[in-house]
Amino acid sequence: MGAFDETVGVLLIGIMFNTFLYGLVVYQFLIYRGTKFGDPLWIKCIVGTLFAVDTLHSAVAVYAAWETCVTNYNNPASLAVISWTIPFTAVATSVAAIFTQFFLGHRVYKLTKSKPIVGLIGLFSFVGFVFGCYAGIRSGIIKYVANFSPLNPFVICWLGFQSGADLLITFVLSFVLFRARTGFRKTDTIINRLIRGAVQTGLFASMFALADLFTFVYHKDTNLYAMFAYPIGRIYTNTLLDTLNSRIELKLLGQNNDDVSDNESKDAYKMENTSQTFAAVQTIRITVSSEGHISVSASSLRASFTQDPMTVPVFESLEGDHVRVYVDHEPTTPSLFTKTKTTIRDMYDLAKARNESQLEAGPQGAPWDVLLYNERNQIMEVTIFNVAFWRSSRWITPSTRTGCLPGVLRQWLLDHERIFEDAQDLLTRHSIQNGEWVLLFNGVQGVRLGKIYG
Repeated sequence: MGAFDETVGVLLIGIMFNTFLYGLVVYQFLIYRGTKFGDPLWIKCIVGTLFAVDTLHSAVAVYAAWETCVTNYNNPASLAVISWTIPFTAVATSVAAIFTQFFLGHRVYKLTKSKPIVGLIGLFSFVGFVFGCYAGIRSGIIKYVANFSPLNPFVICWLGFQSGADLLITFVLSFVLFRARTGFRKTDTIINRLIRGAVQTGLFASMFALADLFTFVYHKDTNLYAMFAYPIGRIYTNTLLDTLNSRIELKLLGQNNDDVSDNESKDAYKMENTSQTFAAVQTIRITVSSEGHISVSASSLRASFTQDPMTVPVFESLEGDHVRVYVDHEPTTPSLFTKTKTTIRDMYDLAKARNESQLEAGPQGAPWDVLLYNERNQIMEVTIFNVAFWRSSRWITPSTRTGCLPGVLRQWLLDHERIFEDAQDLLTRHSIQNGEWVLLFNGVQGVRLGKIYG
């Protein structure tokens, strides 16, 4: 083994790998910029910030290689002192970690609605960030590698809490996504892809962070720790961009994977693919008056999504048509006519009339409906659909005790455990959040998606 293999050699390996990963960052960033995802501004700001940090850090890494191999050529004594590039690496890595973990923590919250879990992730991430910045700055003050022993507890806390946040995110996402499996091949294919992505998210970053930790603690006289430290930031950014860009693949999977497993019934297959045939289907309505007169009417159904709507809380990437759902201003009194399918729809017509003024804020001609609740503020339904909301990692539908219609498709979804009845009164007027997805379903139109607009 050469005299500089464990100092200059391993440092160059880390910098070359970092440069390779930065190339992937640029590629994924261009894909993200060229695809219209419609992400909120805060996500675009995170992506832009991380790309800027990665660009700067990768340039600093190349400079570190130049400084080590060219500026300090034939000067072995320089290896006993670190330059400013090492402290900068610690700070840049901490920034990449906290931004990525903040984004993934937001995803955990969207899936679980659990503030304690997200709070714990945030605590681990913030503590890791603080110790990372402190360890980096302190190393720049100490400078001499031989005097790095006092940094051990700070580096352990930095990389330990950072890895803890990554592993906690991975475990929670994997657990929630596994619970979201339905037995339908189309849906489960998408969920399996997401589980694989969740595992990769924490696995690679944690592996490099822990390798950085152990090599720093036990091999300070080498640059092995730098070999692992330089690429960590690029791993985080690639993780975030892959998570965002994978929505393209997930959307294609939802559209093209039309196979069903052997244990899926034909009825289940038809239900899952109902949305693909809406454009060619008409609603047939037959009514019988009290005098015995029969009347028949027909109307076309709107086209809907081509993928299984039940995967929406998982990847939130749909750009297709959805129903705008407005929360009613007044409660609706449960009665025989809300619990039974009849032509007496005065309470529904009144609810729609009360909310017509809100249509001015939406696109003209967009489908819309009104979310009803009773005098106890319990969610019931919308005027033509039963509803379900994403709670505790599953779709929850109001209990029939609220006065809602016990629809045929609602019962089918309950029987097949694709939705679950609200046994704990989770669905109240005050629990509904603006912008959240709501599952809409009836025996005629199948399963559709709505979004809450106030």
